[in-house]
Amino acid sequence: MLWGISLMFTLLTVVALFITFIPFIYLPIIATLEFGMVSVYLAGYRGKEIGSGMLFGGFNDFKRVAGGMLWMWFWLLIWFIIPLAGIVFVVIKGFAYMFVPYILLTQPDISATQALKRSVEMTQGYKGKMFGAYILIFAIVVVAFIILYLLGLIPYLGIVFKVIYYIFSIACIAFLPLFEGLVGAAFYDEIERVRK
Repeated sequence: MLWGISLMFTLLTVVALFITFIPFIYLPIIATLEFGMVSVYLAGYRGKEIGSGMLFGGFNDFKRVAGGMLWMWFWLLIWFIIPLAGIVFVVIKGFAYMFVPYILLTQPDISATQALKRSVEMTQGYKGKMFGAYILIFAIVVVAFIILYLLGLIPYLGIVFKVIYYIFSIACIAFLPLFEGLVGAAFYDEIERVRK
């Protein structure tokens, strides 16, 4: 069910991009759908029942949810446009702002702008651990791709490894966003528990 909702989120995001073509329309829609996906990941991590309706839950509080998500994206864009060091700042701030959708979800009394500040406070001292976890996931996938590619160069037997390489590629596209979403939910849940 979790995987199916994740695929539905991807499909709806692509549809929103192709149908509207106007950033002022599709960005709030995609932001609200991303918020809904975060609620699915968090419920899935906590072992609660999930459903496809959760993906659209953010539309019930559209102004606050879309505002919070777009405010986060705006600040990431601001950090990105800094010459030369922008990419480094975006990575650092991306982890600092990572909990904005979770805060908007679990703390309905917090405004969109306060959620950003609260996320920065919550991730203080944990950004390195979160970065390390995501780098570990990335490194494992890259090493697996390199090994499969090199094994694919073996004469005659290499065709088997090339097929495995393409199957692994499809599996990564299908399951990696789901896995990363659950890792993000796990970090939020654990850090929220420690901070209380």
